[in-house]
Amino acid sequence: METSRKFIMSTMKLNEMVKAGQSNLRILNSTFVPTDDGQSIHDLCHIPTSKYFDVKVIRDTDNKLPFMLSNKAVFVENMKKLDVSRTDTVVFYDT
Repeated sequence: METSRKFIMSTMKLNEMVKAGQSNLRILNSTFVPTDDGQSIHDLCHIPTSKYFDVKVIRDTDNKLPFMLSNKAVFVENMKKLDVSRTDTVVFYDT
């Protein structure tokens, strides 16, 4: 149980990091609405500096199961488009 704590961040901690201007912090809104455009929801309400992580774009289109993550090459390509690198602290959230 203790090991999972490093993967969960409180909103207070995230707020501190945003206010401090942590340069390697990447915040990704992964809100998923199967019947709607998540980008439009992100545009209406999101954490400042966050970018929209579109599961519909990054998903594995060859998998019979819907919305499974893509292969490594496609995932890395899409992370680069979101300005995410291996050394960044990445926070995913859902609205």
